[in-house]
Amino acid sequence: IAQERMFYNSCRAARLLHWIRSRSSPSSYQSPMATPHDSNGTQGSAPRRKRPWRKPREAVGPGTATEPAASKQRVQADPLPRDSGLRSSSSGLRSSPVQSQPSLTSRQTTDSGPELVELNGSIMEGGGQILRNSMAMSCLLGRPVHITRIRAGRSTPGLRPQHLAGIQLISSLCGGRLEGDYVGSTEVTFYPQAIQGGKFVADTQTAGSICLLLQASLPCLLFSPPAGPSPSQVTLRGGTDAQMAPPIDYLTSVFRPIVSKFGVKFDCDLKKRGFFPRGGGEVVVTPSPVQSLSPVCITDPGHVTKVTINSFVAGAVPIKVAHQMSRAAKQLVVRQLDGVTVETNDTQEPPARATGNGSGIIAIAETSTGCLLAGSAIGRKGEPAERTGRSAAEELVAGVRAGGCVDEHLQDQLIVLMALACGKSVVRTGPVTLHTRTAIHVAELMTRATFTTRRLEGQDQKGEGHMIECTGIGLQNKHF
Repeated sequence: IAQERMFYNSCRAARLLHWIRSRSSPSSYQSPMATPHDSNGTQGSAPRRKRPWRKPREAVGPGTATEPAASKQRVQADPLPRDSGLRSSSSGLRSSPVQSQPSLTSRQTTDSGPELVELNGSIMEGGGQILRNSMAMSCLLGRPVHITRIRAGRSTPGLRPQHLAGIQLISSLCGGRLEGDYVGSTEVTFYPQAIQGGKFVADTQTAGSICLLLQASLPCLLFSPPAGPSPSQVTLRGGTDAQMAPPIDYLTSVFRPIVSKFGVKFDCDLKKRGFFPRGGGEVVVTPSPVQSLSPVCITDPGHVTKVTINSFVAGAVPIKVAHQMSRAAKQLVVRQLDGVTVETNDTQEPPARATGNGSGIIAIAETSTGCLLAGSAIGRKGEPAERTGRSAAEELVAGVRAGGCVDEHLQDQLIVLMALACGKSVVRTGPVTLHTRTAIHVAELMTRATFTTRRLEGQDQKGEGHMIECTGIGLQNKHF
């Protein structure tokens, strides 16, 4: 296209120069586009060179985003052989950079290939969750996805190292093709292939959360080929205990037991903890592939029977900091939750099991019906250990009083599994978070599963209970 434009501009300039000179001295000037003489000695003109053909641009309506012509040609010329098993629809509006516009549309890449889903990454929560969930479901369903305006509302828009490591891991799991995968990119296109087995590595090279890497890749790992002589395995490197993300202890002590109700099983071997700013943590995850996911019914929160408080320190942080955190957390839990047994475990990590200095605490409540809720906090430089402990305890107490069977951190992590399960799943939660609403929105559009959310009657404002119901698509593992 660039060469065609250069040729067209040069021809246009020559014609303009010819017109100007012919106007100034029409009798003496000869056109550069004419031949000197023909075979008979008379002056003739060469055939006029035609303007290069250019594909007409598609008509777009108000508020509609357009794409470069090269991008459209690339999509049309690269059909994917994989059959997703879903019926395709090319109706709907295109994505708009305005958040009030529809966030996702579909269009057919070829006459027989899967549809390209276009998604506005700045809608609703507008963060990395949209990227992780849409990429995972694209990999599982074989539906190419084009995500624009990634993290557009953040102070540093576009992909950060942890987001980049997550989407590259998903692409590696299926041998797909990824475009726009660089730090700072606000637009990504992903063409998935069939999920493969093997050993994979994802390294954020920062303190980016390892737990968020697993959140993105675990659904794909569950539908990988069944374990053979060399089962699938993924090594995740980065931060095990990071701000604004669940710690690794939440993953092993809360997330894993609850998702086992779907039939999800995986081993999680913590090799080394990593903290801000260096990272350096390492976790090895070995999943057990499933043929399909079972629906769940988690609707009875019961009453709290036991609270376990685990605190740790690493590096040069003294063990007394762990004692101070757990003691402050226990005092608050005993005061707020009457008649509950509280156990504390304080740990000093060996030097070989941690990179850098750090500390953290997690308080886990177990109920009479087997529900698990938690509150956690990471130690910060200059913050008293007692404040860190109380912060974790306050988060736990708030989760218990919300009246849900799962806490606010687990809500959105269950949405993808509910959408993929065979049949109807029901989960009781507290107030539905924006992360959860965003996850539901993306899951409905990517998988066409149906969700309903209703508020429970008779709940006061401090205990705003909700029921989230989903009829899943019953995705089957083709490798079984």
